[in-house]
Amino acid sequence: MAVHMATSCYIFTLSTDDQADVHTDTALRTLEIKLIRMIGSLTKTAVTKDSLDDSVAAACGEFVRHYYTVSEA
Repeated sequence: MAVHMATSCYIFTLSTDDQADVHTDTALRTLEIKLIRMIGSLTKTAVTKDSLDDSVAAACGEFVRHYYTVSEA
């Protein structure tokens, strides 16, 4: 799942439970808030747009300039 803020895009790999949650508006919003709160406490690795799958890069939006994969340390 991609979360973009300003010119940065944070790319998360969702757990099985989180994947199930994205199918309703309310659960998706809750998941987005959870991921945004986690950005500061998880490990971020800078990646290039070219290294991303086209669908992930598109989910980040056209004005993003910095891409990060996010994972637990």
